[in-house]
Amino acid sequence: LEHKKLVAPIPVTLPNGARVMACLQGSIKLSPTINLDKVLYIPKFSCNLISMAQLICDLKCIVIFDNDLCVM
Repeated sequence: LEHKKLVAPIPVTLPNGARVMACLQGSIKLSPTINLDKVLYIPKFSCNLISMAQLICDLKCIVIFDNDLCVM
C-alpha cells in the first residue's frame, strides 16, 4: 500500500458475512499501467480482495474469466 493515510473506520463486509473495520486507505500498483486508488487496508485480513465491479467501473474495461485465465 503506497501513499497511505488514516481514515475514519470504514466497515467492510467479507464474503463470509463477517464485518471488519478498515482504518487505512492508499493506492497500489498492479502493473506499470494499472494503479488502484482508494484501496482499503484491513489489518487483521491475511489476503487481498479486489472488487471487480469497482475495477471495471474505474478502469472502464471488460473482464473475462475462464477456467484458468482472467483477461482485462
